[in-house]
Amino acid sequence: MVEAALSELQGVREVKVDLSRDLFTVSYDEAHTSLDAMFEVIKALGYEPGLSVSEFASAPSITQDKLPAEIISLLDSARPIALYFGAKWCGACKIMDRTALADESVKFLLDGFRFLKIDIEKQEEISAAFSIHAVPTFIIVARDGNEAYRYVGPLTASEIKLVLEQFSAK
Repeated sequence: MVEAALSELQGVREVKVDLSRDLFTVSYDEAHTSLDAMFEVIKALGYEPGLSVSEFASAPSITQDKLPAEIISLLDSARPIALYFGAKWCGACKIMDRTALADESVKFLLDGFRFLKIDIEKQEEISAAFSIHAVPTFIIVARDGNEAYRYVGPLTASEIKLVLEQFSAK
């Protein structure tokens, strides 16, 4: 049922269903369909859509005892930390800066976070502490100082909004 409904959307490449975990994964071409359109179909089927941590996460979660001093200074019991790792030479980072991170609704949601953009070449200590091996990388550090979310690769505004809504302090 899920496969049939989602595969009817233009741009959906593949739907994987894992009934043992009540989980399905959708691969799609965002030039032909939107995340919002897929989520509407998923909701209509009675499921609650969401994003999962990237399969490309390259390091274990960092814990508060391993945080660099600059990040510890951002810890706030009221707001989590959103970290965006990028580089000047990164094409995907430039696109995210112009689109997803420039989106007004993303900016609004980021107000509920301590947000820090990190250039991996200028802030090598922080990048090393978080085991950054590829950019862009988007990380959420929970209010307790432990890494709660990591995604390696570009994200759209819709995808970032879902992550921010999930971890928001607002």
